[in-house]
Amino acid sequence: MHNYKIKWNNIFTVVQEFSQKEEKVFVWGAGAKGVTFVNLFDQMQKYISGIIDINPDKQGCYVGITAHKVISAKEALDEYDIGGIIVLNVNYLAEIKECLAKLAPDNKIQLHTIS
Repeated sequence: MHNYKIKWNNIFTVVQEFSQKEEKVFVWGAGAKGVTFVNLFDQMQKYISGIIDINPDKQGCYVGITAHKVISAKEALDEYDIGGIIVLNVNYLAEIKECLAKLAPDNKIQLHTIS
């Protein structure tokens, strides 16, 4: 698992690279930051496959405007070939790494934080 800081203007490039490799990109967190991000960045669901959230009350729901589905980390790892996850709140980075390591110890998912 690798962690990369990316600039706002590089988000599109990073997401396109995963798309060309047919790997999925998710956003971690269906709170205000995650929802705002997908609503601004991916209104047509072309680049972001969904939002991962650990809150079971949010899982199975859809984001207003874009209709990105909110799923659990386990479902995301089981159902998708994930290349990268965009982490909008770096305060949760250690927790996210721990969660992914428990669910998929050998994962090669790139975690991207935005600076």
